Amino acid sequence: MSNNLFLYKIFPLIRIILFIMLLITFIIIPVEVIEKRSLCSTYNHFNIICITCGVTRAFSNIMHLNFIRAFKYNDVFTLAIFPICMVIFINDLICYFYRIVKGKCKYSYIEFLMVKIYD
Repeated sequence: MSNNLFLYKIFPLIRIILFIMLLITFIIIPVEVIEKRSLCSTYNHFNIICITCGVTRAFSNIMHLNFIRAFKYNDVFTLAIFPICMVIFINDLICYFYRIVKGKCKYSYIEFLMVKIYD
């Protein structure tokens, strides 16, 4: 029973809180602070541009509604990965509130994958 409580009530709430904290953090921190220096260790140590270069700067620009600058930093993240992450976040919110209001278990996308992997 305690395992079910964790999986169905506490774990989704922790995920939602972490998502919201991440969004608020990137909204509070000015874009200029993040754009000063690349955070990519591959680029900083080996001077090689990797596939994830610019994701942090693109995410920060998206949070500040600078979509064109975000696209310049990492176009794949801006067009594909960020919308997918937002769909997962919104799905988590809907499923969590569905559980609270209806009292029934409705799996979110992440939980559905976890159940399939561990079953």
